[in-house]
Amino acid sequence: MDVKEFTQRFHNLAGVTIGEKRKSLFILLRNLPSDQSALITSITPKNHLEQLFKLEVLIRLQSIPHLIEVLKCEEELLPAKLLKNKWFCQKLASILDEDSSNFVNTILPFTSFVIRMRIIAKLALYGTRMDNVYDDIYKRYGFHIATKVLVGCSESKIRHVLQNGDVVLSPRDLKILYLKHPQVFQFYLKQNGTIDDDSVLSFVARRDKKTFLELMKIFNLRANIGKRLTRHLLNTYKDLIIAQAKTLSTCLRMKTVIKTLSQDDFKRFFFNCLSETFEGLRYASYEMQRKIGKKYYKLLLEGMKEVYNKSLYDYPDYVSEDMMRFMDVEEREKWIELKKKSGTPEADLVKFMRPSLSIPWIKNKINVTSAVTSRDDLACLLLETCKINNDLHALAEVLEYFCKRHRNDDESVIRNFLYKLSNLYKIEKFEERHWKCINTLNNILDMKGHNSYFGYDYELKYVEFLFSNKKLTDEHVYKFLKLTKGVNYWENKVKSEPLKKIFLLKTIELMPELTDEKKGIHLEDLLIISWIFGWNKKHPNDQINFLSYPRLAESFRKAQNEALNTTEFNLKRRTLSHLYETIICTKEKSQFREDTIKNYFLLDYPFYNETIDFWLLKHEPEIVDKHFEKFADHILGTVRPNWQIVNILKKYSQFHFAERLVKRCVENVKDGRETLFMFLAALMLTQDFVQIIAPFYPPNNKIDESSEEERMKGYRAFAVSASLKYATGFVLPTIITYCKGDFLGGALECLYYHFYHTPENKLSAFINELSSRAVSVRKHAIFLTCQVATVEDTQNLIKKYLETERNISVQKHLFTAALKYFVKNPSEDFWECVTICMKNLDKNDNESFDLLVDVSKIPQKYKARHVMLVWEMLKVSEDLAPKRTSLLSSIPSDVFKDFPMHFLTEIITNNFLQCDSKCKNSINDFVISTILHTSYTSDIINLIFDILTKVKAASFATLAEEKNARQLVLRFVANFVSTMETDEGDYQILQLFSDRWHGLFGVGEAIQEHLKISFALFNHEAKKDLMKFSNAVAGLLNTLVPKYGIIVVNTFASELKNSLASFLHCYGGWNEDFYKFCFNLLENWKDLTIYLLVIKLLPSKEPSQDQTKALFREIVERLKQLPDESIQLLMNLYITNME
Repeated sequence: MDVKEFTQRFHNLAGVTIGEKRKSLFILLRNLPSDQSALITSITPKNHLEQLFKLEVLIRLQSIPHLIEVLKCEEELLPAKLLKNKWFCQKLASILDEDSSNFVNTILPFTSFVIRMRIIAKLALYGTRMDNVYDDIYKRYGFHIATKVLVGCSESKIRHVLQNGDVVLSPRDLKILYLKHPQVFQFYLKQNGTIDDDSVLSFVARRDKKTFLELMKIFNLRANIGKRLTRHLLNTYKDLIIAQAKTLSTCLRMKTVIKTLSQDDFKRFFFNCLSETFEGLRYASYEMQRKIGKKYYKLLLEGMKEVYNKSLYDYPDYVSEDMMRFMDVEEREKWIELKKKSGTPEADLVKFMRPSLSIPWIKNKINVTSAVTSRDDLACLLLETCKINNDLHALAEVLEYFCKRHRNDDESVIRNFLYKLSNLYKIEKFEERHWKCINTLNNILDMKGHNSYFGYDYELKYVEFLFSNKKLTDEHVYKFLKLTKGVNYWENKVKSEPLKKIFLLKTIELMPELTDEKKGIHLEDLLIISWIFGWNKKHPNDQINFLSYPRLAESFRKAQNEALNTTEFNLKRRTLSHLYETIICTKEKSQFREDTIKNYFLLDYPFYNETIDFWLLKHEPEIVDKHFEKFADHILGTVRPNWQIVNILKKYSQFHFAERLVKRCVENVKDGRETLFMFLAALMLTQDFVQIIAPFYPPNNKIDESSEEERMKGYRAFAVSASLKYATGFVLPTIITYCKGDFLGGALECLYYHFYHTPENKLSAFINELSSRAVSVRKHAIFLTCQVATVEDTQNLIKKYLETERNISVQKHLFTAALKYFVKNPSEDFWECVTICMKNLDKNDNESFDLLVDVSKIPQKYKARHVMLVWEMLKVSEDLAPKRTSLLSSIPSDVFKDFPMHFLTEIITNNFLQCDSKCKNSINDFVISTILHTSYTSDIINLIFDILTKVKAASFATLAEEKNARQLVLRFVANFVSTMETDEGDYQILQLFSDRWHGLFGVGEAIQEHLKISFALFNHEAKKDLMKFSNAVAGLLNTLVPKYGIIVVNTFASELKNSLASFLHCYGGWNEDFYKFCFNLLENWKDLTIYLLVIKLLPSKEPSQDQTKALFREIVERLKQLPDESIQLLMNLYITNME
C-alpha cells in the first residue's frame, strides 16, 4: 500500500462507534507503507480522534524522534497517552541509559510539571543507568525531584546518594529498588530503620519469601500480610518461621497460622512468641489473646510452665473473662474458686457457673429486685450463662421461664432480652421449642405496639427455619410479607435463593394485599420489577419476565404515562429511570427496548440517567444523533459535566456532537451558568473560547452589590473563572486577569491547575507578573514557584523578594516557603537565602520561630549550623527566651559531634546550674549529650566541675536561694545517672564523673547525689548479677552508718528504690527479682542496719500475684521472727500502716 492510499483510508476509517473505528485502524496498520518518513509527513489530523490515531501510527512505526517530540506537545492528552505505552517508556529509558544527550535541558523544559513527573517516574521504573539524568535533574530541578529518578540509576550512584542525603523513598520506588538492587534495598533499611507502608514488605514476601524472613529478623520490621501469603510462607519455611515467631507474629495472619500448622507446631510457635521476661507477658498477652481466640487459654497454661516454669493458677490476674468463656466446665469451676479467693465478687463470676447453679442464683436475684434496669441486666445474664455453657437445652428453659415470668414486665425488659438473644446466638441453630417462646415474646411486643426492626429479623429467621425443615406454608409467607410490606426488607437478607424466589413470586401475586397505598400500587410494582431485574442478573438460567405478569406490565405502562404527562414530582416514580437503565444498556435488541428508548428521550430532566446517556453515546451514537436536542438537555442540566461523556463527544467528529453542543451553550451563554462555560472550555479551541468569554472579564476588583446588574456581572465572571480550569490550551494570561480583589478566591483553583499543567518554558513571564500583584497574589507566586519552577528561577525569585519585599506578611510567607523548599532541596546557595529570611523575621512571629526551633526536618548536613544560627537569633530578645528550651530539646544526639567547642561552652556556661536560666528544663539533657556524643568529653566534664566548684563556693543571701541551687545540682545528677543506666551509658565516663564528684563533694555534703552515682556504678559493675549488686549495696550502707548514724537508712532506702526500679526493670510494681534481692540481703548480712533497710524497701501494699505474694510473706515472716525489739517495733508499725 502506498502513502497516498494509506492516508486516504486513515481519514476515512470504517465504522460508526469509536471502537469500530479503532478496530479499522489496527487492520490498516498491518499494511504500513515502506516510506515511513513520507507517511508521517502526509498524515495531518483533521479532528481530535485522528490526533489520537496518529499517535498509534507513530508507535507502530516506532519512530522515536517523533514520539519524543510528542512529549513536548502542549495539550497534555497526547504525552499522557504516550507515557502509558510500555514499549516506548522502555525504549526511552534504554536510550537515556546509554546517552542522556542533554535530555533534561532540551525536552523537559517544554513539558508541564505533571508530564515531567510522569516521565521521571517511567525512567525510574525502566532505567538502570540514569546517573547523568539524575545529575541533570538535580542541577535543574533540585534534590527532591532528582530522588524520584534515583532508583533508575546504577547501584553505586544510589548508594552514594543514600549515604550523603536525607532520602525517603516512596513505597513505589522501594518496590522498584528491591527488584533492581536487593542489596541496596537492605542498605536503605539500615539507613532508615523501618518501612511504614505494609505493601512494600508484602511485595518482597510475594517475590522472595526467604529474603522477607531474613529482613524481618535483621531489621525487626512490622508488616501486615494476608492469609494466602501467610500460608505460602508457612508451607515453605515452617521451621524458620517457628524459630522467629516473636518477630513474625506481628505480620502473619494468626488465624491462617492456626489452620496451617499442626497442633504441636503451633504450640512451638506460640511458646516462641511469649515475652522473654515473665513481667513482659502481662503487656503482650491481650494482643495475642485477641489474635488466637479460644485456643489461647490452653496454650498459655502450657506456655507458662514450659517457658517460665510457673503455674498459671498462681496468677489469676492473667486470666480474663474472655479466656474463661472458652474453658470447659471443670476448668471454669477451678478458676471461679481461684478468682473468689483473689477477691472477685461472686456476682461477676456467676455466669461462668454450670446452668444448674447459675440459673437458680440469677432467678433468686430477679425475685428480690424491683428496679427495671437491674431486672433487665439479670435477665440478660441468664442468656449469657447459657451461651458460655453452650447449652441450648438450658436456653430453652430460660426462654420458657422468661415467657412465663416476664410476659407482663416493662416492654424495655422484653425488647432488650430479645436484642441480647440475637447478639449472643446464631439464630439458625434454634429449634421449635426456642421459636415457640420467641414468637410469643414478639407477639407480646406487637400487641403493646413496641416491636422494633430487629423483630422482623426474628420473623425472617423463623420463616427460614420453617423452610429448611419443609414446614413453610403460604400462610407463613403471607404473614411475613404482610409484616415487612413487600420486597425492600428481605431482598438482601435472605440467604437461600429458592426461598428468595418464593418470596419474590408471592410478592408479585400478593402486592395488592400487602400495600396500604392502593392508589399507588403501580409505583410499588416498579420496585418489584426492579427486584426482578436484580434476580435475572444473578440467575441467567432462571429468568423471570415481568411482561408475562399483566399487572406488572400495566403498572410499568401507567408509570411511563404518568411520567410523560405530569410535572408533579414523585420519588417512587424515579425508579423508572433505573428500570430504563437495565432495559436500554444492553446489546440485545427488541421492539420493547426501542420503545423504551423513545420514551426515555421524551421524559423530563428528573428521569435523566447518566449511565444510559453514556452507554448510548459509546455503543449507539446514531440514536444520540437522532435525539441530540434532548440528549443536550440532559447533560447541560447537570451541576457539573460528566467528563467521560465530554471526552467521547470530542471524538465523534462525523456527528459534529461537540460543535452542536457548543452552539447550544453559546446561545445560552448570557444565562451565566457555570456548567455552560465548563462545556465551552472543554470543547472549543482555546483562542475561540477566550474570545467568547472576553466580554465577561471582571470590570473592577470588587463586585458592586448595590447594583443588580453589576452583581450579576460579577457572578458571571466567577462562573467564567471557574470554567478556565477545563480549557485544554494555554489560558494563563486569561486566568491572571481574574487574580485580583473579590475574584482571586474563585480563580485560585484554575491558577494552580494550569501552573501544574503548563509547559515550564511558558511560566517565567507569569511568575514575574504574579510577583508584581497585590500581597495575597504575591504569596501564591512564591508558593507556585517553589513547587514547579527550576532551582535557578526559584532562587532568583527568592533573592528578588529579599531585596524588594517590605510587607511583613509576605516576608513571613517567604520564610515559610523558602524553609520548606530548602528542606526538600538543600544547597549552600539556598541556605544563604534561608538565613537571610530568618534574620528578617519579626521577633513577635511565634509561628515562624516555632518552625525554626524544630530541628527534626532540617537536612542533616545543616542541622548544626541551623541550631547555632537560631540560638543567636533567640538571644536578641528576652521575649524569645522560652523558645531556647524547645531548641535545645529538639537537637538529635547525632548532631552534637558537629558543634564547635566554643558554642557548647557558651551555652553551658550561661545556662548550666543557673537559677535564672530560661533553659532549666532542657539544659541538663543538653549537657549530658555533649558529654556522651562529642569528642570534647574531658573538656566538658572539666567545664561542668568548674561550674560545680563555683556553686559549692557560692554564698547565698537566703535559704530559698541555697535550696534552689542544691535542687539544680541534684536534678542534674539524677538525669545524668538515669541516662548512664540506659543503653547510652558509658562506664568509663561514669567512673570519670564519679572520681571528679567525690573529689569535690564529701558524702555529707550531697548524700543523695553520692548514692545515685554509687548505685549506678554498682549497676554497671554487677552486669545483672543480683548477688553482686546486693553485696555492693550492703557494703556501702555499712560504711555510711558508722559515720553518719542510723538516720542515713531512710535516704539510702529511698534512693535505692529508684536504682532498683531501673536495674530490675520493674516500673509497674516489684517483681520476683526485687524480693530475691531483699532475700539476699537478709541471708548474707545478719545485721541490724540491713534489716532496717529491708523493712524500708518493702512495699506499702501486699502484692496481688501469688508468686510474689509468697516471697513477700516469707520476707515478712523472717523479719517478724528476729529477736531484736527495735525490729519488732518497726515490723508492727509497718503491718499496721499497710494499705
